Amino acid sequence: MEFLIQIYEKVISAVLTLPTMKDWIVAIILVVIIIVTCLPLGLWYRFLELKIPQLSATEVISILVNRFLFPCFAEELIFRVLLLPEKNSYAPITTQLFLGIASLIAYVVSHPLNATLFYKKALGIFTNQFFLFSTAILGITCTLAYVTSGSIWTPTTIHWITIISWLLALGGYSKLGFTEK
Repeated sequence: MEFLIQIYEKVISAVLTLPTMKDWIVAIILVVIIIVTCLPLGLWYRFLELKIPQLSATEVISILVNRFLFPCFAEELIFRVLLLPEKNSYAPITTQLFLGIASLIAYVVSHPLNATLFYKKALGIFTNQFFLFSTAILGITCTLAYVTSGSIWTPTTIHWITIISWLLALGGYSKLGFTEK
C-alpha cells in the first residue's frame, strides 16, 4: 500500500510542479535540438515531407487536444514520471542512469509494440528506422526536460509540439493512414 501512496505522491508532485522560466528555456533549447537533429535527416531520408493535410478547424482542434492527452501526457506520465527518479532524488547516479536508459528503451520499444497490438496500419511507420531514431531523440529530450524541471508539463509540451508538427506539417497524418476530406 505504501508503494501506491509513493506513486500517487510522485504523480501529484509532477502534475503540480509548475515549470520555471529556466525550465521553459531548457525546453525550447531541447525542441531546437530535435529540429536540428531530426528535420534535416527526416527530409533527407524522405520520411518527413512538408505536407499540410486539408482538415477542418474542428478536426485540427480535435487532433490538438487528443494528441496532448494521448500519446503525449499519457506517455510522459508512464515513461518519465513513473519510471524515473524525482528531480531531487537521492538515488545514486548509476541508478538514475540505469533507470533513464531502461525508460528510454521501454519508450522506443512501446511504439512498434503498440502498432503490433492496437494499430496495425502504423506498423510500417512505427518500425521504420528513422521513426525509431526520432523517437529515441524525443525520449532523450523529454527525459532531460523532466529531470531538470521535475514537472510533467515541459516534457509533455515538447512531445506535443513534436507530434503536432509531424502530423500537421510534416506528412505524419497521411503516413498513419488517416484520410482527408
